[in-house]
Amino acid sequence: MTTTLETRNATQNATPVPDPHGTKPTTPAPNVPPGPGPADTPRKLFVFDLDGTVLNSAKRISPGTLAALRAADATGTVVAPATGRCLSEIAPYRPQLGFLRYAILENGALIWNFAENRALAHTVFGPAITARVLNATAGRRVFLQTMSDGIAYVGQGDLDAIDIWDAQAYRELFLAWLTPVADIRSLARSRAAGIEKFNIWHASPAEAEETLALLAGIDAEVFRPEPSLVEIAPRGLSKAVGLATLARLAGVAPGNTIAVGDSENDAAMLRAAGTGLAMANAAPAIRAQADGVVPSNDAEGVAYALRAHILSEARLA
Repeated sequence: MTTTLETRNATQNATPVPDPHGTKPTTPAPNVPPGPGPADTPRKLFVFDLDGTVLNSAKRISPGTLAALRAADATGTVVAPATGRCLSEIAPYRPQLGFLRYAILENGALIWNFAENRALAHTVFGPAITARVLNATAGRRVFLQTMSDGIAYVGQGDLDAIDIWDAQAYRELFLAWLTPVADIRSLARSRAAGIEKFNIWHASPAEAEETLALLAGIDAEVFRPEPSLVEIAPRGLSKAVGLATLARLAGVAPGNTIAVGDSENDAAMLRAAGTGLAMANAAPAIRAQADGVVPSNDAEGVAYALRAHILSEARLA
C-alpha cells in the first residue's frame, strides 16, 4: 500500500501527504476556523454516510436534513460526509453541500479540503493488488470502477450496458459523473501503482459472491455495502481511519466525534466514533454495533441525530 510519494505501513495511513494533484503540500494542522461560542466549548466532529443515510431512497437530501446540516455547521461543529464514493461521484451534491469544508472519501483513502481544493491524506494500492483484482475479474461480467486521483473511471462498453448491473438506484449518477474510457483494464494497468479504490458491480448478488471467493486472502480491505457490490480499499483503511485522521487534523478529541451510517463499510466508523448512530434502515448486524439507532434515511434520521447531539446542546449553551 502506498501513499502519495511515500510508502507507509497500515498504521501510518493517517499521516498527511502532498496533494496528489501536484499543488501545494499539506500541513499537519490545516487552517480550521474556530466555531462560535465560549472558548471552552468542546469542538465536535459530525460525519455522515451518503447512500442509505443522508440520501433518501430517491438519492436526494431532503430540505429538513439540509437545514439541520447547515445549522450544525453554523455552531462551529466540523460537519463532513464519510463515503465510499470518490470526489467526482459527490459532485451532484456539492451545490447543496458547498458550505462544508471537508469530506472523507473512498472509505478513507482520500480526505479532501474543499475550501483549499487539496488533499489532506491520500492512500493508494500497490501494483500487486491491482493485478489481483484484474485477475479475479478477467473474462467475467462485471462493472469495474477504478478510482484514481478522486476520479471514477469505467469502461465505455460497461457504461453502455448499464441496465445489466444491479445498480439501478445509481443509474443517473453513473451516466452523469463516471468517466468512461475505451478499455478500463488497460487504464487500471497503466495506473497500477496509483489506484485508491475499486468498485466491482455485478448483475446479481450471486455473481458478487463469486468475486468475493476469487478475492479470498487479498491483502486489502474488502467491503460489501450492497448485495451486488464489492468494494476494495487499501489494507488498514476504513471510514474509521478517515474519521480519526480528520478529527486529529481538525483538533477534535476522539470522544467528541459523532458518526451516522447504515452499511457494512460504516460499521468500523460507528464503533470508533465517540457516538456511533445507525440508521433504522441498517441491517440488524450494523445496528447492533452502534450506540443508538435513529430514524431511517426516508424519515430524516440524520436531521434527528443532529438535533439530538448537536443542535439541542447549542440551544442550551
